[in-house]
Amino acid sequence: VALFGRGRGTANADDAILAIAIAEPKLSAAHQMFTTGKVGLTYKPTDSDFFSDLESEMRKLLTAGEKMTGTRYNIVSDKYGYRWIMMADDQFEDLVMAVYALGQSFNEHGCRNQLLAAVFPFTYEGKDVEWIYTYKHGRFYPFVPGTDGQHRDNNLEIGLSDKIGKLLPMEKKLTQWYALWGVPFDAV
Repeated sequence: VALFGRGRGTANADDAILAIAIAEPKLSAAHQMFTTGKVGLTYKPTDSDFFSDLESEMRKLLTAGEKMTGTRYNIVSDKYGYRWIMMADDQFEDLVMAVYALGQSFNEHGCRNQLLAAVFPFTYEGKDVEWIYTYKHGRFYPFVPGTDGQHRDNNLEIGLSDKIGKLLPMEKKLTQWYALWGVPFDAV
């Protein structure tokens, strides 16, 4: 987590998210799956001074990261009451490390349960593929939204899970593969 000037310390529950930084070159070279250079981290805010302190620290981390690595960010709310930290960077590893550092801030403030997911969008054979990391389970799963915004390509999702399962810690229970529609990637 050198990106934000913090040491990595001991292993924790969210170290699994780092696997996508290691997998990305192989996703690109061997599977023709390309990152879009964006990521979204979503969480449920609470009305407390403690959480306000966390959000203030997150903004400081994001601003420092923007100055150090050029990782652009924007924080937006959705219609369900969740907040999204949307980030963009040409260096995929910087995005992953930023998400990891933000997760560490949630952990340090005792707010890990407020984290829902990190969403890493890729393109594959002309389709959008979102690799979703769930903080509850510490695993990834693919989400392939249909062009109509209402249906998903379950067959491709299962095929990608089988194909990429050796590269990423994969959620095995299909009942945990929730669709996250309308991630505000255009916000950054």
